[in-house]
Amino acid sequence: MQIDREQLPPRESLPPQAWWDKFWTLSDDGLGIPRKEFLEAVEAHSSTLGKAIEGVTVVDIASGNGRYAIPFARMGFQTTAIEFTENGAERIRSIANEEQLPLTVLCGDFLALTPTPQDIVFASGFIEELQTHAAQVRAIELMQQWTKPGGLLICRYCIEISERGILITPEDLVPRAFTNEKWKIISKMQDLGMRPSIANISFENSLRTGTVVAQKI
Repeated sequence: MQIDREQLPPRESLPPQAWWDKFWTLSDDGLGIPRKEFLEAVEAHSSTLGKAIEGVTVVDIASGNGRYAIPFARMGFQTTAIEFTENGAERIRSIANEEQLPLTVLCGDFLALTPTPQDIVFASGFIEELQTHAAQVRAIELMQQWTKPGGLLICRYCIEISERGILITPEDLVPRAFTNEKWKIISKMQDLGMRPSIANISFENSLRTGTVVAQKI
């Protein structure tokens, strides 16, 4: 089911948690299917760690309805989903319980959690939802703390969304955080222009994104 604008109140009328809670009451797949390249990157890195896939830990930050956490768990990873909203968290728990997946769900504010280092840290669509530059910087610092030495961090973010404007300034905020001796950037990408969104919604239909994949030294 596609989500129409009329089904959701304006973002500015609700706190972020309440808006997203409403969003997840309306759609199971509003943000689209998981991207194959991220699943493949996680699988490829896990093969370098020298342990069985069942012993590799993965955390999905701002998991939503489990768009990535559930596929990670289905692949066999010991997965933790961190989700801000009760509605989203409950959707993930329901599927995890039904399928008996190796998936733990934490419902709460990522910025308030104590880091538990993981082999692989994944975040998609999180940084741009934080409302201040300071919060965005703090989130990146925490994601780095959640990553074990030798671990992989994948961060995908929206620089700009057509109906919301620029969401991350400066644009190199995320990649710049990994240009030091503690990190090796494996790949980085930023869209030069706006492109159509794959989200199953009738608004915010074009965006500009960036992705950083980095390994902790």
